[in-house]
Order: sequence, then C-alpha cells, then structure tokens
Amino acid sequence: MAGAVLARPLRDDEARIAESGLQRFLAHYQAHPKDAEALLGVGESPRDRSMPAPVLAAWTLAANQILNLDEALNK
Repeated sequence: MAGAVLARPLRDDEARIAESGLQRFLAHYQAHPKDAEALLGVGESPRDRSMPAPVLAAWTLAANQILNLDEALNK
C-alpha cells in the first residue's frame, strides 16, 4: 500500500512504525467496537461487511496515516 502512495517502499524503520500503529489501532478498536462502528459509519460508500469492524477501522486509520504524509502522491 505505502509503496504505491509514496512511489517508494517503506524503509525498515518506517515499516516498523506503520506496523506498530496498525497494531495499536487494532487493539483500540477491538476493545472499543462501538468506536469502530462510528468510524465506519462516516462516508458515502458502504463498508465491506465481510471484514470485522475493528479490523477495517484499524486499516482505515493506518491508510490515513500513510496518505497524510507530506510526500504522499495525491494528484
């Protein structure tokens, strides 16, 4: 995912940070499933219900972190 957004692979230290963030988000949403449902209730597109809400919410925030990097290619 990050490689396509940044036009380069993540460095090892960046990959560790991204993985750590994903694990923190997942732990939070597994402990607070209503927070996951609230996050996934925002937006126009229906969510993929084949994925558990805490997992999808965690990946949503992980993707958001990568997309918000200054070097993200977004045009």
